[in-house]
Amino acid sequence: MSSSKIYFFRSLDGLCPDIELKRDVPLILGRGPQTRVKDPKVSRHQLLVRWDDLGIFLTQTGENSSYLNSRPLVKDEKVELDENQIVYLVSNRHPFKLILKVDNITESHIDKNLTKHSVKRDSTGEIKPGHRGDWNQGLLVSMNDPDLRVEDNGDHVVIKDKYPKARHHFLVLPRERIRNLESLSLDHVPLLRTLCETGRKLAAQFPQSEFRLGFHAVPSMSQVHLHVISQDFESPCLKTKKHWNSFTTSYFLNPEQVIDKLVSKGKFVSPSEAEAKRLLGSEIVCHKCHMKLKTMPDLKKHLTSHFP
Repeated sequence: MSSSKIYFFRSLDGLCPDIELKRDVPLILGRGPQTRVKDPKVSRHQLLVRWDDLGIFLTQTGENSSYLNSRPLVKDEKVELDENQIVYLVSNRHPFKLILKVDNITESHIDKNLTKHSVKRDSTGEIKPGHRGDWNQGLLVSMNDPDLRVEDNGDHVVIKDKYPKARHHFLVLPRERIRNLESLSLDHVPLLRTLCETGRKLAAQFPQSEFRLGFHAVPSMSQVHLHVISQDFESPCLKTKKHWNSFTTSYFLNPEQVIDKLVSKGKFVSPSEAEAKRLLGSEIVCHKCHMKLKTMPDLKKHLTSHFP
C-alpha cells in the first residue's frame, strides 16, 4: 500500500464523521466520542488498527466479538483488512467501512464562511395523482410549521417528518433553497457537515434507539433534506416495499458519500432512473439479520424480534 493513499473508516450509520487511519499511528475504535457509539457491549478499546509496510491489520482487544464482514473475531485475533471491507464493532451492529479516498481536497481549500403550494398526499405520505404541486414550497411550509419544527438554527432547521417511517424520524433542511443533490457544489460542503452534525446531536438525544443518517438518492421532495431515522421502523406510515427499500438499500446515501463526490468531483450525480427503480423494487430483506420476507406484514412481524 502506497504511503500517498488516504484511508478512512466510515460509519455506515452516518453517526460520526469519517475517521482517518494514519500510517504508522495506531487507531483505537470503540465506544466513545470519536465513533459516537454508546453501546455498553462495545469496549472503549474494542479494536486496534495499524497500517504499516505490510498492510492494514485489525486486532480485537474488547471482550465481545467484533465481526469482519460476516466472520466473528475473538479477543487478540489479528486479521488483515482490505479496502471496502466492513467491520462491525459488535455482532451486526455499528458498521464501519474502510474507505480509500482519492482526489481528496482538504478543508483548507473550502471557504468556511460559505455556510453563512401545498402537496396533497395519502395517509402514508405518498403523492396523490395529479397533485405534484410546488415541492419547494411544500417543504418550506413544513419548515415553518410550529407543530413540526423541532429546532431552528438560523441557516438550517429540524422538523418532524410529517409521515414518519419509524418511532423517531426527523428531517434536517437548509434555509437556502437547494432543489436536489445535483444542485450542490463544493461550496456547500461546510453546510452539509453542519446538517450532519445537527443530525448526530439529535440522534444522541435518544440513546435507547439506533439511528441512521442519509439522503434519498432520488427524493420525492425537491428541497435537499437529511433524514435522521431510528432503525426500529415502527410506524403505520411504513406500508410499502418502496418505503422500506428507500431506507435500507443503497438508495439511502450516507452523507459522507455525497460530500466525497463534491470534494473530489465538484458535483454529485444521482443514479439513473432505471437504477433507482431497481433499488426500490428489490426484495424485502431485514436490515438487521438479512432474512428475506415475502410481504410487508411479514416484515413488520419479524422486526418485533429485533425491536421488542
